[in-house]
Amino acid sequence: AALRSGKVAGAALDVFEKEPPGECPLFAVDRVICTPHLGASTVEAQTNVAIQVSEQILAYLKTGTIINAVNVPAVSGELLAKIGPLLTLGERMGCLLAQLCRGPASEIAIEYAGEFPEQDLSPVTTAILKGFLTPMVQETVNFVNATVMAGERGIKVSEARAPSEEYVNLVTVRARANGARHSVAGTIFGRKDPRVVKIENFRLELAPHGKFIVIHNHDKPGAIGSIGTLLGAHSVNISQMRVGKQEDGDKTMIYFRTDNPIPEEVMEKLRRLPLIIDVMAFEL
Repeated sequence: AALRSGKVAGAALDVFEKEPPGECPLFAVDRVICTPHLGASTVEAQTNVAIQVSEQILAYLKTGTIINAVNVPAVSGELLAKIGPLLTLGERMGCLLAQLCRGPASEIAIEYAGEFPEQDLSPVTTAILKGFLTPMVQETVNFVNATVMAGERGIKVSEARAPSEEYVNLVTVRARANGARHSVAGTIFGRKDPRVVKIENFRLELAPHGKFIVIHNHDKPGAIGSIGTLLGAHSVNISQMRVGKQEDGDKTMIYFRTDNPIPEEVMEKLRRLPLIIDVMAFEL
């Protein structure tokens, strides 16, 4: 309508929602040029593409600046050096939170508390969304399309800043899924080591990578011992363990890694132990 009325003087279209597009009313409009996804296949366009690719490679080699990558945010080398650890932390926290939710989310709220090297933390938000969507979508999610894909799935995303009394900087991500709220908080230890420091309302420190188990249990004598005894009886060695206390509660959360994968039948036996509430396996 805008083309026919003259409000839009003309248009050139190279990509269509459905390809090949089949019959399209735009084909009959004189002021429209349509190409079958081959608009860049001219001598001039190919020359310009070659120049752009060369310039982008040189920018990365000289300054570390990354432009138009699908697996890394488009940021300058200087900014990437500052927020690189936060990108790693954000992506893994998002992935952890998605597995906690066990279902589609309707809302994600991100809080940046304390001091941060840069005011623009949008690349970190994108990393969180990428991590959150990765376990639940069939198609590939990346730093370019993560924000769009979150919107397409009806996820409302919000950011907020706040002071932090305990940590130099703290990132907290909260999600609403199936009527329940879930949260994960993390920070950077030293200069570059990501750490999750809180899951739900449990203070629990863990390095967010690889595979690990989290057990939610009643804080009573024998709980930890029963876990170790059961795993030992099945020749499963615990290589790392942390225990987190519930804030204003009588439960604990136990994080541990093992030398070997835990068979599913052993996982079921863990879930049936008297003081165990839940057992979850995570992969980041």
